[in-house]
Amino acid sequence: MLAKREELYNQIGKALNPEDNLTIKDRMNLLFSALYELDETTRNKGDEAYTKDLYESVIDEVKNATDLAMKDPDNAEKREKDIESKERVKAVRKKENEITANLIDMIKKTANSNNEAINAVRSVLTAVMRNPEYYGFSSKMRPVLNKLYQDISIIPKHAIPGEEERTKKYLEEYLNIKMNSSRAMFTSEISYYFTLKLNRIFNKFEETVEKNVLILFSQRQGMTQDDIPNHLIAENSKASLSDYLNCSNRLLENRPELQEQYNALKYEERLKQAPKTLQEIKLYIETTPWELGKWGSKSKITVEGKEKAVPNHINQIYEKILFAQKNPNEALNTLKEIHEISQKALKDKPVLFSSFRERFRSTTRAYEEIEQKSRGMKL
Repeated sequence: MLAKREELYNQIGKALNPEDNLTIKDRMNLLFSALYELDETTRNKGDEAYTKDLYESVIDEVKNATDLAMKDPDNAEKREKDIESKERVKAVRKKENEITANLIDMIKKTANSNNEAINAVRSVLTAVMRNPEYYGFSSKMRPVLNKLYQDISIIPKHAIPGEEERTKKYLEEYLNIKMNSSRAMFTSEISYYFTLKLNRIFNKFEETVEKNVLILFSQRQGMTQDDIPNHLIAENSKASLSDYLNCSNRLLENRPELQEQYNALKYEERLKQAPKTLQEIKLYIETTPWELGKWGSKSKITVEGKEKAVPNHINQIYEKILFAQKNPNEALNTLKEIHEISQKALKDKPVLFSSFRERFRSTTRAYEEIEQKSRGMKL
């Protein structure tokens, strides 16, 4: 395990190496693949196994150092056990420094780099270090990263504006490429990939609902571009959900008498869009190449007359969707249930179906139910 961890640390170091003429894509591939494999080995074997290997690797060195120290007259009154403990700490620290030496060196060398690709890697690495679980990594990664940077830290006290979105973007690009390649995916990669896709679908749902409500209001007598700008509701608009929500906020603050109508229209639009969104989730489940070796227990769904194996917990969601499609009146409630599952691990309460005043916040935390089911599985 020591050799593997050193190999992965060196791979992260290579992602930062200014002497290598690598693109951002190449560097991100090195970084993420190393982090996910580190996560996988730590998840399965635990940091305890690494510590055990570390201690075993220095047994002879500690014994020799202890024997030598015991011969020193100055240590005549010291117990052998105490001397051995002290020598073990020194030997372990030395070994860990050897394992991380290359990576630490790369971090030092690139502290003031002007290389855009290298700075992007540093930014992503700090984001993951600050909150590994937020990006789908196992909680067991936190002590690993903390130990790695106990002497040298590249984590600013507060997150840099835009850091989370950039990290998500690079991570999604990496996962999209890997998902469509022949390379096997790790548990956390699949978990986070599913979360990203699910959140894209929910984001599209809420964007469509909010935009359609604004379009309906814009058609009412007395509405002006000051109330609802045309570029927001144009067919080819590139506005984001936050843009639509901000517009709705301003409109209702200026015209509070519209609140009841707004709520009614939004509810009607959600009822209308819910079946479409459920169909998107259903299609995603049907087309995802689930690597069942990562999940253990499995179920089978029928897709175009053929059986397809899926994880049990994905099947539970799939069954909910099938039920809602046979019972259209349950579509919105079913969508709420699925959304709540996907946001279960967030500190903030789910906001997709809350009032317009609560700002939308897309989730990037790994899908909690998948994480719970996959945690501890033998891969």
